[in-house]
Amino acid sequence: MLIRSGGGLPQSWLAGTDSPIGRLRYALPPVSFDGGPGDWARPPGPWGADPASWAEKT
Repeated sequence: MLIRSGGGLPQSWLAGTDSPIGRLRYALPPVSFDGGPGDWARPPGPWGADPASWAEKT
């Protein structure tokens, strides 16, 4: 597990992406791990664009 350290600089914690609603600046996850995502898989869409879903019980 890796905990991000940016020496207090906010730029090391932020990323940006284009989205249907314009340029979006957002905070990256504070922790990462081998094989885990380091960022969002896709940009956000408008409210209601994705169908509601829940994870199955295991």
